[in-house]
Amino acid sequence: MNRLIIFTDFASLSIPMILTKAILQAVCKRSDVEIAGLCIINPQKYRDLLLRYAQTVIKKKIISFFDHSKKSLSKPSVPINSEKLARHYHFPIIVPPDHNINHSDFISALKTIIKPTLAISYFYPQKFSPSLLEALGPTVNYHNGLLPKYRGLKATSWSVYQGEKETGYTFHYMNENFDEGNILLQGAIPIKPDAIPVDLEHAKTFKAANDIPRLLEMIISREKGTAQTGESGYFSEKIFLAITKIDDPSAHSCVELIRRLRAFGRLLMHIQGRWHRVTKLVAMPGTHNVQGMFSFRTRDDIIMQAIRFHYLPLTLYQILKWIGWRLSSKEEISNVSDR
Repeated sequence: MNRLIIFTDFASLSIPMILTKAILQAVCKRSDVEIAGLCIINPQKYRDLLLRYAQTVIKKKIISFFDHSKKSLSKPSVPINSEKLARHYHFPIIVPPDHNINHSDFISALKTIIKPTLAISYFYPQKFSPSLLEALGPTVNYHNGLLPKYRGLKATSWSVYQGEKETGYTFHYMNENFDEGNILLQGAIPIKPDAIPVDLEHAKTFKAANDIPRLLEMIISREKGTAQTGESGYFSEKIFLAITKIDDPSAHSCVELIRRLRAFGRLLMHIQGRWHRVTKLVAMPGTHNVQGMFSFRTRDDIIMQAIRFHYLPLTLYQILKWIGWRLSSKEEISNVSDR
């Protein structure tokens, strides 16, 4: 009997839940595999997840009300009650010691108690050490980009920024290096001119979920996969922070700023001596006063104005921030990290 352990993080809500449901459904249809456990780095109470879900729904409605161009076609998934799932499917919820999957006690427990024979990881925020991978057996990661070109973080946003015609995903074996193992399955969806990254992320995750039964068969059959070939690239958090931080808006063209906003959702911009989280820019008439509120002149001599902050008009943003509304949410971000 094969014993599958799942590594995921429900902090980003919808995306991991889509894949979790698909895996559990696929396992239930087979007699040669069972769930050895669900490993979550930071388990949260179900009522807290429901509260975050409600906040996300409300914020999406507020965002779309003030900016129709940001209206998302995808809907957040209702949170999974992991404890209820564990009881229903008869598997344990596993939290590593010190929330560290590479902890020696956790690796020892894998070898002596949990005894997995294979593993699947998606959106897990820690790197798997060689010792951990050895204890797990064949371990597959879901990466939300086409490998090897889009290794690293925020692959969906980077594919939009690079002007690709499609964005995709990869199921690949894990090794000691990020996103470099043999590829088992890949898929892609088209990037339409009006598409926003969060909708692309949901669409390709649902497509990837349909591949889970086939993926499970490939892992159980111990298929080797194919080595990664072709153009490669790696996008780190440092690179993302650099491209979304605009120290001097006048050093960039109007087209480049709009391109970055579309791909990454928001920019940290230094305008008129202060930093602002900007989510919408508009070009102003040539006679507009460049000294006006949140206005600046771009490299190509176009006057632009920031009119949305965290997707909201400035006044509403300041009020919500003052009363403590949590304005940052992974559901609002264009993309999620893939580990």
